[in-house]
Amino acid sequence: MKLSASKVDTFLGCRRLFRYRYVSMPFTPEENKHFAVGNVAHHTLELFHDTSPGLPKDRMRQAYVAAHAKQTKKNSVLTHKDYIDIRNMMKSYLDVFGNDTPNILFKETYFSVTVGDVCINGRADRVDLVDDSVVIVDYKTNSKPMPLKDAYESVQLPTYALWLSRLGNLPSSMVGRYVFLKHLGKKNGTLDIRITDDMMDAATDKYNRVHSELSGNVKFKRNTAYKYCMFCDFRAHCFNDKED
Repeated sequence: MKLSASKVDTFLGCRRLFRYRYVSMPFTPEENKHFAVGNVAHHTLELFHDTSPGLPKDRMRQAYVAAHAKQTKKNSVLTHKDYIDIRNMMKSYLDVFGNDTPNILFKETYFSVTVGDVCINGRADRVDLVDDSVVIVDYKTNSKPMPLKDAYESVQLPTYALWLSRLGNLPSSMVGRYVFLKHLGKKNGTLDIRITDDMMDAATDKYNRVHSELSGNVKFKRNTAYKYCMFCDFRAHCFNDKED
């Protein structure tokens, strides 16, 4: 069975949403503006961290223009204001990290790792080598920084660590770093979490538990207490759906 961090987090958050998003797919939601913003921001930073020479501001400007053009070709739902917001995020990134020269090991890299009967697929935004530690950088465009409790409950960072730990020739010390692009320059602009063996073991248990339940006669019950319920693309359909 193939799973990902987002699939596991979704299943553990709301099984009904998992069914709609990955199993029955009753309809395809219109392009989500939040994801579109994230795509432009991620692609801009990917291009910015290429080894092309030049001043940081010039490199960022060129990267942003290229990412903007790529997204526009998709008949993007993004407005002029959205692009201004992205530009402001990139300006804040320059202010905080513009003079850094990270030792980047991986950038926007797809990976696959097997845990028991589960094949885990994912993509890492960036992985750096900092002194004697591996730092896993994950860019977020959330309107609010992720609460610490949610960061520790998610399997996302431990999943990256599971992949990296299998590669060999890398330091065993791993740190996950969420970079909240809309909040850089503020106290909660970044969040560092040291990834322990216990966290990776807990993530492995979650993958195996979700695999076991999906392999059985699982009931996709809705969870109205789920933190994203109010913003769910399937909310109206869900409350008219009588099937368990």
